[in-house]
Amino acid sequence: MGKHKEIAILMADLTGYTAMTEVHGAESAMQIVGKYLELAQLSMAGTSRLLERVGDQLVIIAENPDDLANTALNLVDKCTREPEFLMIHAGLHFGEVLENNGSFFGSAMNITARIAAHAGRGKILCSKDFINNIASPGNYCFESPREITLKNIMQPIMVAELVSPNPALSEWMHIDPVCHMQVQSNTPHRYALDQKIFHFCSDQCREIFIRNSY
Repeated sequence: MGKHKEIAILMADLTGYTAMTEVHGAESAMQIVGKYLELAQLSMAGTSRLLERVGDQLVIIAENPDDLANTALNLVDKCTREPEFLMIHAGLHFGEVLENNGSFFGSAMNITARIAAHAGRGKILCSKDFINNIASPGNYCFESPREITLKNIMQPIMVAELVSPNPALSEWMHIDPVCHMQVQSNTPHRYALDQKIFHFCSDQCREIFIRNSY
């Protein structure tokens, strides 16, 4: 028999992973995921631990929301600072699960996945249940509270964005419009179109963009 318990759940995906894989291939995808796992391990706070990886999605759990909030902020910060890497989007939730032989089951897992799917690039979206169970709410900043409807979830839920008090300085970075990787401003791979300068990680992405711009 399994055991019922309440846990904090984080699901974080690499934004643009499919596009990056299509352009740069399986080997680049493998390297990106390897780096992602490395950054995730460096981001772990308190009781946080990696439960599983499914493709480019990481599922991280913790005994309490505070530890996982810190882990999520650390992970976004590290990914944002990493050049020629993908940004992430993430969902945080707190709820009851059924644990059986190291696997977790229940609606809390599904809700977390749906919340993560609603988060934009570089955003951490938290459920009201997660926020209400934080022990030290004064340590965190939540913005843009709103109600969202989740696929296959009967009732709408309230969410808000967890925002870093010291966001990573990303002004020196741009997003490659083809593969979605972060690119430094001084990249030699640039192209001007309609009075706007686009920045690319490589000539390959630049040429793909040019071919599809006309």
